[in-house]
Amino acid sequence: DLLEFIRSRIRHLAYVSDPSHIVLMAGDIEAVNGMSPDRLISQFKQLVSEIRRVYPWSRLILVGLVIAGDQKRRHCTQRVNALMHHLAMEERMIDFIDNNNSKLRDNIHLSITSKKLLCRRVATIIRKPHLRTIQKFR
Repeated sequence: DLLEFIRSRIRHLAYVSDPSHIVLMAGDIEAVNGMSPDRLISQFKQLVSEIRRVYPWSRLILVGLVIAGDQKRRHCTQRVNALMHHLAMEERMIDFIDNNNSKLRDNIHLSITSKKLLCRRVATIIRKPHLRTIQKFR
């Protein structure tokens, strides 16, 4: 199971790292392969929960999916993006980057221009004061 594999890697890396920021970019391969949006959202919530448990002081940056493809795929990606945005609004240590206006180079990969824009947006978030930094001055 892919989710369990990712969880095991997160737990393993917790022993050797303590990141201040974690960028999580969801994929929609599961949607293409027939996973229902509800199951995909459920697994994504579990993954975010595991990351928050293992790295409670890390700022989590969620990068939204590019809405493209057939109607089923677009519907699924819109639901996952809505969930990510909702999670970011609920918790102060989660940021969400909307990727709706990004362009794909092909059916899967971001164009060079979209990658550069995404990098600038992630860098802007990373430059914001982080809770761990604020705690040092208390």
